Amino acid sequence: GTLVHPFSTINKAIESITDAGGEKIYSIIIGAGDYNEDVKTKNGLSVFGDARATFVQSLNVIGDCSLVGIAIDNLTTFTSGASSRIHYCSFSDILISGGATISINGSEIGGSIDASGNASITIKASDIGGINLNDSVQFYTDSESIPSIPENITIADTVTITFLDK
Repeated sequence: GTLVHPFSTINKAIESITDAGGEKIYSIIIGAGDYNEDVKTKNGLSVFGDARATFVQSLNVIGDCSLVGIAIDNLTTFTSGASSRIHYCSFSDILISGGATISINGSEIGGSIDASGNASITIKASDIGGINLNDSVQFYTDSESIPSIPENITIADTVTITFLDK
């Protein structure tokens, strides 16, 4: 789409990209508004939004993807092979599984993070509602996020938690 003729949905914009990945990265800019759709990303994609008014019904992140300034009302899922960088976003609940690698910076998770299956999570300067870590999860956080780590943290199986310097 263009500024004059934008795509009617976020998914249509994503579907129009057929050769992303590797050195070829595409950016999708989402204007302010409510987007009531289930969005599925793909490899080699950056999604930028107006954090004041951009909402997505749900988000399924696949492959190497960046998210900046997006507020997601419902479940966000990061699945096998997802390698994502998230900056200044707002989430309800996050589900991370199957070897996904997630880096979250300056964001707010109002619900909880549920992670399992060899996932790796790095959280910096973020507020977190709850954390459930299972099955070989690597969890990294900084001292700035420590006060926001909730008392309702559940850890099972082989979980490694590492506190990073600021």
